[in-house]
Amino acid sequence: MASDLRALRQWPLREASDLDGWHREIQAVVERWGRDLPHMPIVPEIWHYLHDADIRLRDRAYCVAQEARLDTIITDMERGVLPASGRVSVVLPWPVVAALVVIGVMIWLLT
Repeated sequence: MASDLRALRQWPLREASDLDGWHREIQAVVERWGRDLPHMPIVPEIWHYLHDADIRLRDRAYCVAQEARLDTIITDMERGVLPASGRVSVVLPWPVVAALVVIGVMIWLLT
């Protein structure tokens, strides 16, 4: 998915006439994700990036913000971190997750 996003990030989208090709490309990418990565969560920021190309053409500040967020998501994914919605990605080591589960079960049993 990261390589697809990186390729889309480099897409030459400069004017409204480029939008038809963009939409065809994202349709192909999304279909491939559905087939090859059916259980991969796709955060809202990715969906917005895919579908807001027309807004990015009109609003330079919005374009810069979306591209910066997508760059962060791509970098995280290339490091093996699944993106979380929002500005923060949280990765907990499995022992921490196991401890939280044990604590949760103990609280549930005691109530």
